[in-house]
Amino acid sequence: MQEIISIVVYWIVVPVIILSLFLFASTIAARAPKPESKTSAKAGLWTGLILFIVYVISQLDSLQEPNFTVIGIGGIKFWPVVYGTIFGFLSLLGVRLLLPTRQVGFIVLILAAASTCSLYSYIFIADIRNTVLALTLGAGLGALFHVVILPSSVKELF
Repeated sequence: MQEIISIVVYWIVVPVIILSLFLFASTIAARAPKPESKTSAKAGLWTGLILFIVYVISQLDSLQEPNFTVIGIGGIKFWPVVYGTIFGFLSLLGVRLLLPTRQVGFIVLILAAASTCSLYSYIFIADIRNTVLALTLGAGLGALFHVVILPSSVKELF
């Protein structure tokens, strides 16, 4: 049973959360309210993807073949969860504050680059997989914590 839970958490839940972060960045770019902020958001999305390509090229020496077999969950580190929670909370706050402005592109850039680089690192660099796991779960926790505190954010963002 532990093997099944481990595989589901490691290879379905976490990658879906990371991909959701990229889809969130894409949604922001598509739904920015003003033409100027929409252009900024789309430029931020493409800049984030270019940063991802630079990251992949820079990490080719660390590339390992992914092993999708059972992985024992060796515990989760506290500080990456805390940093991820702060990132998730502040990301939603930043989107909420910057969506009507041109600076929304910076938030989209950060979300796009962070999500794509994390997914690549998670799959292909096993040495940092547990850290990426903790950061990802923390980011989800922070975003949901933001919605708990400021539920009107959801209506403003979507």
